[in-house]
Amino acid sequence: MLGSQYYDYFIKNFVENNNKIRKKGGLYKLIGKNNNNTFYGRLGMNPERLSEEISNNLNINNPNYIKIVNINGCYISYTKKEKSISNITISASITAKARIKLYKGFLNVIKTGGKLLYCDTDSIICEYKNNCDVLDKQIGELYFDSKNSDTIIKDCVFACPKTYALKYENKEVVKIKGFNSNPSYDVFKEKFYNKETITTINKE
Repeated sequence: MLGSQYYDYFIKNFVENNNKIRKKGGLYKLIGKNNNNTFYGRLGMNPERLSEEISNNLNINNPNYIKIVNINGCYISYTKKEKSISNITISASITAKARIKLYKGFLNVIKTGGKLLYCDTDSIICEYKNNCDVLDKQIGELYFDSKNSDTIIKDCVFACPKTYALKYENKEVVKIKGFNSNPSYDVFKEKFYNKETITTINKE
């Protein structure tokens, strides 16, 4: 099974079924996202990555060990994995294809009178001053997420990748990569424009 047959049998089915899961929203959306990331991430892992074993009773003469570290009588051994499921070629092609689609989305936003504000690996945040009823068909394979007044962004601040603050009609979203306890929208915005340090505390 090669080429398009392999794609239709496995990749296409996986993506389509996973998209159905994500469209249910809530926890299903998170599960679907994790499925995608895990699938892609495993393919992109370093095939030369070593396996680690920690023991206080290690056969240091084992010829398969590449390296042994002794820390207070506790041995850490490193060996090559017998089999690897990594496929850097497929992994690289996935990210390349994703970038192409994202760049096409950029162009379509600009062509339809929009202004690019921020993007992630699978999403674009943009500004439109006119009616956006036709956007679903015009921005390619991306779907329009702000169809209702309560999902339209009223104000926003983008500091850097994975770090931003969004203000909607009835809610706020503040994301800072690596932290799960974030400040309010107004605090984030004030600190950002005044070039002040934002202090957060990670919850256990």
